[in-house]
Amino acid sequence: MQGQSQLLMGEIQGGRTLLVEALADLEVAHRRALVLTNLALADIADGEWGRAEVLVDQDSVVAHVMASSDC
Repeated sequence: MQGQSQLLMGEIQGGRTLLVEALADLEVAHRRALVLTNLALADIADGEWGRAEVLVDQDSVVAHVMASSDC
């Protein structure tokens, strides 16, 4: 995933941009959860803890939906 690679290389804004683009194209829940997690990491790197918390909450909803559909 290019966005995740950018984050790991310290290119936070570039990684965030790629992740947001990927999020718009993803319909599979577990991949959306992965992208939301990486966006939260980008926000944490920028010191934007409030935004990261919102993304983690969204990620939790995706995980809950995934768990419910497995039953």
